[in-house]
Amino acid sequence: MKRKITLNLDQLKKMFSPPVFESDDMKTRQANLINGLLQGFLLVTLCFGVLGSLVVYKRFTIQTVIMLLLTVALVGVYRLLKKGYVQFAGTTLIVLLWSLFTVAIVLLGGVHSPAFAGYIVVALIAGLLQGPRQTLVLVVMSILSGVGTIIGEMNGLLVYPIPHPLAGVLMAYAFLLMMTAVIINLDVSSRRQAEQALRESEQRFRGVLEQSQDGIAVNDEKGILITWNATMEKISGLPVADVLGRPIWDVQYQMLAPEDQFEERRKGLQIGLQSFLETGTSPWANQLLEREYMRPDGKKLYVQGITFPIQTERGFMLGSITRDISSQKQAEQALRKSEENYRTLFDEASDAILVLDVQSNILDVNKRTSELLGISHDELLQRNALEFLHEDDVKNKDHEATLAPLMAGKTIQSDYRLQREDGSYVPTELSTKMLDENRFLNIARDLTERLAAEKALRESEERYRLLVDESPYAIGIHQEGKIVYMNPAAVCLLGAKTADELVGLPIEQIIAHENWEAAQARIERMLQGETGLYPTEDRYLRLDGVVVPVEVTAVPFTHKGKPAIQVIALDISQRKQAEQGLAEALAKWESLVQNAPNFIAILDRDYRLQYVNHIQPGFQREDVIGSSTFAYADPEYHDTIRQKIDHVFHTGEAVRYEILGQGPHGETTWYETWVGPLIMDGAIAFVTLISSEITERKQTEEALQQQQERLEEAEKFAKLGSWDLPVGSSDGWWSKQMFELLGFNPTMGIPDIEDYLAAIHPDDRYLVKNALTMMSQGQEPDSEVYRSNPERGSLRYFRPTVHCQKDAEGNPVKFVGTLLDITERKLADDALQQYTQRLETLRQIDGAILSAQSKEEIAHAALGHVYELIPCRRVAVTEVDLASGLMTILASYQDENSEVEIGKQVSAPNEAFVAQISQGHPVIIDDLLQYTDRPEVAALYEMGIRTYLVIPLIAQGELIGGITFGADKPGAISKADIAVVQQVADHLAIALQQARLVELIQNRLQELITLQQASLTFTRLLSPAKIGQKVIEIIEAELNYKRGAIFTLSETGDSLELLAHSSLGFESHEMRAELSRVRSLVAGGKGISAWVAFHGEVVRSGDIKQDPRYVEADPHINSELCVPLQVGGKTIGSLNVESEKRDAFNEHDERLLMTLAS
Repeated sequence: MKRKITLNLDQLKKMFSPPVFESDDMKTRQANLINGLLQGFLLVTLCFGVLGSLVVYKRFTIQTVIMLLLTVALVGVYRLLKKGYVQFAGTTLIVLLWSLFTVAIVLLGGVHSPAFAGYIVVALIAGLLQGPRQTLVLVVMSILSGVGTIIGEMNGLLVYPIPHPLAGVLMAYAFLLMMTAVIINLDVSSRRQAEQALRESEQRFRGVLEQSQDGIAVNDEKGILITWNATMEKISGLPVADVLGRPIWDVQYQMLAPEDQFEERRKGLQIGLQSFLETGTSPWANQLLEREYMRPDGKKLYVQGITFPIQTERGFMLGSITRDISSQKQAEQALRKSEENYRTLFDEASDAILVLDVQSNILDVNKRTSELLGISHDELLQRNALEFLHEDDVKNKDHEATLAPLMAGKTIQSDYRLQREDGSYVPTELSTKMLDENRFLNIARDLTERLAAEKALRESEERYRLLVDESPYAIGIHQEGKIVYMNPAAVCLLGAKTADELVGLPIEQIIAHENWEAAQARIERMLQGETGLYPTEDRYLRLDGVVVPVEVTAVPFTHKGKPAIQVIALDISQRKQAEQGLAEALAKWESLVQNAPNFIAILDRDYRLQYVNHIQPGFQREDVIGSSTFAYADPEYHDTIRQKIDHVFHTGEAVRYEILGQGPHGETTWYETWVGPLIMDGAIAFVTLISSEITERKQTEEALQQQQERLEEAEKFAKLGSWDLPVGSSDGWWSKQMFELLGFNPTMGIPDIEDYLAAIHPDDRYLVKNALTMMSQGQEPDSEVYRSNPERGSLRYFRPTVHCQKDAEGNPVKFVGTLLDITERKLADDALQQYTQRLETLRQIDGAILSAQSKEEIAHAALGHVYELIPCRRVAVTEVDLASGLMTILASYQDENSEVEIGKQVSAPNEAFVAQISQGHPVIIDDLLQYTDRPEVAALYEMGIRTYLVIPLIAQGELIGGITFGADKPGAISKADIAVVQQVADHLAIALQQARLVELIQNRLQELITLQQASLTFTRLLSPAKIGQKVIEIIEAELNYKRGAIFTLSETGDSLELLAHSSLGFESHEMRAELSRVRSLVAGGKGISAWVAFHGEVVRSGDIKQDPRYVEADPHINSELCVPLQVGGKTIGSLNVESEKRDAFNEHDERLLMTLAS
């Protein structure tokens, strides 16, 4: 069927319409120009070529062929134009036109022909389409063509005119093109003028755009950015090259802060902007908005901008003007921060601050003002400040006089008392400053603490003055070499009546002449900053000329703004007399102590030696007397010696200390020193030191200490504590080990009876109480073992011993005793007793095993004793068949919550489990809770089992079974329990192996009996059906199978025939129905029996319903054993037995049936 071609006007318009390039207007204009030329050329070509030939000549001519070829060429150019190759299409068109005019010139008379003007037309078209460069190339080619034509004419190669009808056509064609070019040129000129004006307008717009201080961005009708000025680039930090050509929503999304960039936000921007481009309207259009952007360098940017639509012929463009207001925002934030800081400073100021108007109405107050006056902030704003001023302070102040300084900008300070809400007054220092013509700033500082401090200072000065005036020490001040102050004691010391007699005197007049130079030198050195010059001894000169010995201390200080020196002097006349008296007394009793065996010395308060009775070799007496006692003691003991001596001077109590020093012959010697007071005139003037050598005593004490340490070490090793207790006293003694055994802290002392009993096991406290009662009666208690309290630590066992010491008359004096920790011995005895009990249990197990007959009886006999030996929730003995991976339960003991079926067969947990116990390794899981993700473990956990143990039964290197234990507590089975069970397992494995051998022998004997009966039957019977039926009866009678059948292959070998069946000979309806089902199955070659007959292989299945070869004939059947009937290596049928039990058949049954079948 031919396809009908139709072409309407719209299709023609679309076919001949030029392509449009939205992003390049110049390219679009070029395409329009080329399209117009092509349409004109095609029209002329058709008119002069095809129509002219057909109308004039009535046939196709060479003119027609050339015009058709030209038409094809023009169509090819048109195709290039439609595909967008504008430049290439224009170039091809110009080359084509130039070739046509060249042919026309040759045909119409060379350079003298009118067609030569066609070159001008072609050059004009080239200028319009391609530009000046292409025009220049065509002009050069035209000149060369003209020169070539002239040379041809001169040499006679070209003879004109050439008679050909095509010449006229080409001539007309050339002039028609010339007219078309002129018309187009006029149109192009107008277009160029419009384009020039447009370019100038664009340049002016571009200048404004680039010079603008605001960022300007424009995108086209599709949302693509086409304008992004320099200011916008500076504001956003995004270069022009990175944003032009991208959708505006992508650029705006990029400028968002990272926390604002998420997919929903990007989609929202795109949808909103696309809607704006479609409609030109939006809620945010032409609105001045503020936004927050993030520059690529991480700098946050605040901008203010307006977005507006620009309507075009194709829709709406979007323009935006953006201004960077970051500095303005920062200034605003800084202003807010400054205001916040001011407010914080205002509110948190330690002084009360009030802002008042000219009528003293309160405009604002800080928090301290509310605290000071006890009135809330809001209430204060309703009050007048004059209400809080004390009326006397208001009356006493000249307010008019303070107004002028305030107006001049000065701050006025005055003291006011402010009345609190409770009526009390607070003294304040009020500073007032004028803020403006309507407001005053008042800062009130609470003077309560300052006034209290000033009062305390005045009182302190008064006390100091009183102390100085009443001091027994002479205190004076001299400044610039003259006395400026003397207290009463100083006046008395210098023999004056009043201080006025001394004030103003040079200090040189009160110091003895022979001491003046030394005193003057000390003063100068002290003023230069030297220390350590005082205290010192000096001599003062009284007004009556008497010289007084004094001890002087001086310190520099500032007095009334000038350097001065305060001097404290103590009259030491009596001390000097005492020293002199001491020297006289020493002379009297020195002879008494000179020969004393001890070292005796006398020290003053400055620790200087005033007397020693013995001088060590190498020292001189004059060098020792007056020296410090510390010069003869190791620095390690200086602090101890100083503390002891100071204690005697302060309290008068004698003390002692021990130090290690150097003996008379250079050996290391221990000294014991007693320090006592030496009282003169009722006061402690010196101390005496009496030192004795105690080296031997120290050695004895050290030996005793070492012996005590050895005793403690021995008690610790033996875990033995010792104690003693005097009769009728609570002040006893405990050894260190005694505290450790009972868990008491030795630093807290011996515990009382209540605490001691708390450390004893509650069940054994009566034993301790009885022992204490007997001791109170003077009797020795029995040594009965008692235990410690397990709540205070681990359980311990103790054996006490008590001995009563008596005096010569037989009266009890003191009880001494020991406490021995026998925990380890007790545990060892318990372990031995338990081991003995377990040996007896093992003996009983052996006896029970030997008396049992079958495997089940052996397992049951062993478990009865094991269950008593290791109590647990569940214990069982299983037999393992490695070939099938099945475990048969032989015996089991369990609590009332567990039920295990004897003889039940279960699958082994996994191959790893079987491999581990096959190597003789026990499997112990201390807590099943950690492995409940395994199905076999989860089942045990649901039964309440937490600890699980499997001991393998190995006989002659072969795994035959295992003993399993389950306890309801985690970690309930110890290593000792496992060792005991391992011994039981060894005996049990041997017994079970022997029972298996006996069972095997019995099975073999049964097989022989069965075979014998079958043989006797076979010899009496000749019919195969009768022989088969007799075999089935023997199987059911001897082996107790549920059902049996014998099948034979048909003559064709593709089906079975029933030879014998357990239901044959019975006439019940059920039996007949079953025989019918069996015959139909085997006739169709279906079922296990048919498969065995066809393949000659044995099938033994413990769960036949899982076998895909099985076809159900009886829903009660679960196990099946089928063996092939073979003669001479050829299968002739199958022998099949079935059972209602699962896993009912074993290797023995398979071997027996194979024997019968053969």
